[in-house]
Amino acid sequence: MACDDNDKEFFSTTTMHGVGRIFERSNVLVKLIWTFVVLGAFGVSTWQIVDRFERFFEYNVNTEIKLRFLNEIEYPAITFCNFNRYYDSLVKPSDQPYVTALLYAMDYDYGESYTDPDYGNFDWVDWYSNLTAQNGAFDYANFTRRAGMQFDDENTLLSCEWRGRPTSCSAANFTHVFTSYGNCYTFNANKQYLSQDQPGAGNGLRILLNIKQEDYLEPLSGNVQAGIKFLVHSKNTPPLMDSQGLAVEPGTYGFVSVQQVRTVSLQQPYGDSNCVSDSTLQHYDDYSLSACIVEWRLDIIVRECDCKPFRYPGPARDCDVAESATCVKDTLGKIKNGDFGRVQCQVPCNMTNFPTTVSYARYPSITVTQEISTTYNVSEEYIRNNFVYLDIFYDEINYEEFKQTAAMTPSALVSDIGGQLGFFLGASVITLFEFIEYLFMKCHRCCDSEKKRRVDDSKDDVKLENLENYNGIKVKPATSSVTLT
Repeated sequence: MACDDNDKEFFSTTTMHGVGRIFERSNVLVKLIWTFVVLGAFGVSTWQIVDRFERFFEYNVNTEIKLRFLNEIEYPAITFCNFNRYYDSLVKPSDQPYVTALLYAMDYDYGESYTDPDYGNFDWVDWYSNLTAQNGAFDYANFTRRAGMQFDDENTLLSCEWRGRPTSCSAANFTHVFTSYGNCYTFNANKQYLSQDQPGAGNGLRILLNIKQEDYLEPLSGNVQAGIKFLVHSKNTPPLMDSQGLAVEPGTYGFVSVQQVRTVSLQQPYGDSNCVSDSTLQHYDDYSLSACIVEWRLDIIVRECDCKPFRYPGPARDCDVAESATCVKDTLGKIKNGDFGRVQCQVPCNMTNFPTTVSYARYPSITVTQEISTTYNVSEEYIRNNFVYLDIFYDEINYEEFKQTAAMTPSALVSDIGGQLGFFLGASVITLFEFIEYLFMKCHRCCDSEKKRRVDDSKDDVKLENLENYNGIKVKPATSSVTLT
């Protein structure tokens, strides 16, 4: 069987539609028509397949939005701070020389100003050295812990209710944490699981706080606000109070409605989120954007100042008062101004946020003001200037989930390619193996033919050589005649 026979066998038996009709038809016009039909179908199929590959390598994503209703929902962590960093009554006479420097240093996540005309050229290092020589080293962290906001049941946390049960929580349920506002306290910071199973006000955390405004020590260049700053956040996320917190003024009842939103993003090359799922941090067990920002700032400050603000984690030495008022303050200003470039942090691929809505009412009402005044032994004016009531709750026992999925997966790409080939050419995986078999047989038979031809040529050469050596016969390879001598 010749090579042409192999071609005829393949094209007449292949499962790919139309090809067999080209070879089966004897009419030239019909052959041409079927040829154009097959070539046209092949061209359109190729165009569609190329388009599918282009779509696949664009790595587009679809976002699924789901609202999931639960019997109960995990309660978030909530951090509370006072705008006042230090209480005047808690500052000892020996602390007074340092207070001005501490208030000037600020050490905020992002302060409003990093320059002060009264202290811009002041020699803080020489001043602090003289004080240290006289009084010894000053412990910045211990002073803040002692003279800052005190979260006790007698003076600050006047009332605490969890899920509508009076006296069901106390100051012992709040964990101390240092922030840019000094002493702050976080409810539900530990690993204990707390949940809310009823929606609406009164079914979460409800607290009454006394900010003690008469004991404020903030200057005009510091915090000029009065009230409570709070942040609803995930347990594994350190609170960035300046950039994320919400404020409530005294004499106010704040209704804080919380929602839970979960986001599941795809890593590169899909989408534009550029998220990470397996990053680790040096000083935090769980990766979060806030924790990464804290460590990024910490690395810069330690590199520039060879110390760290006491509220930052890590083994580096705590900066003293002079270093906080000079190098740390200047470095924070440069970070704010972008001198160190953009934040080198990526969002986690899986994260939970708590969008918060606050509505306000006056507290207390006229009818109960006298009763509250008698209960806490304070004047009505004192209540207006110092009491803050917060009711923090889920408005619905559900969470919203935003989940990214690949717009075209590898299996979808294979399915699309198969669909295009099947629709336009009737081809399938079986057709592919038929074509592979055809190529193999064609090469095999052609190689056999070439081998047979070479064997035949070799036999002819042997015959000619024998004739040449037989009885003095000479053979001229260029002619077919034989000359006798």
